[in-house]
Amino acid sequence: MIREDISRLRKNRITHFKIGLICSLSFVIFAFNYTVEPYSDELVIEEVAKEIIEIQTIRTPREKKPLPPPPKLEINDLIIEDESPEFIEDPEPEPIPEEVPVEIVKEPIVKTKAPKPKPKPVLKPIKEEEPIVDDIPFRIVEDMPEFGNCGVSKDKKERRMNSDRNVLKFINSKIKYPRIALENGIEGTVFVKFVIDRAGQVTDLEIVRTPQGGKMLGEEVLRVMRMMPNWKAGKQRFKPVKVQYTIPVKFNPI
Repeated sequence: MIREDISRLRKNRITHFKIGLICSLSFVIFAFNYTVEPYSDELVIEEVAKEIIEIQTIRTPREKKPLPPPPKLEINDLIIEDESPEFIEDPEPEPIPEEVPVEIVKEPIVKTKAPKPKPKPVLKPIKEEEPIVDDIPFRIVEDMPEFGNCGVSKDKKERRMNSDRNVLKFINSKIKYPRIALENGIEGTVFVKFVIDRAGQVTDLEIVRTPQGGKMLGEEVLRVMRMMPNWKAGKQRFKPVKVQYTIPVKFNPI
């Protein structure tokens, strides 16, 4: 049954298509021929104006009420007489007493010596005080501290590299691996912080970080740093200042 219906639809497909095409074309033609009366604002305005005129004609004027008469003024028969001011005679002037003679007593004039003028203070020239340099250590200065023989080169970077090599050589030559740490396999890097003061001495030694269980490694680094000779002090604006360093020391058993 389903196959028969499908076959019928296939046979009548062309006729159905034509019927649909005719319906759509007729609808389009009807839409194009449909007209609407043009809308005009003038008609609407005239109708509104008529309505306004009709409303105005219906209104009736209000009746004006007469104003009340003004109040009557009552005039009193009594006349008030003006009282004339009384003139008071001036009192007689009192007699002026006779002048009493006054004796003028002359006081003796005492001569006093004028005070001697005080000597003017002599202004002494004020000495310019030297600027107080802060005790907080610097991290980077114009002329960094130098350790050992850094050469005669004027290049600051090269001299600083030579100073770092001399520090490492000194530490490697003096440091000893603690026996207990070596037997227990304790290794790692110890970070030591110190300050080079204005005289070039190593001060304010402090262990910043050690490997786990490596307290003895930090003590060994402090021992070597206390043996370090003086440095050449760093300078900022041609004046010696404190400079802070942090050096890593690595313990690695071979």
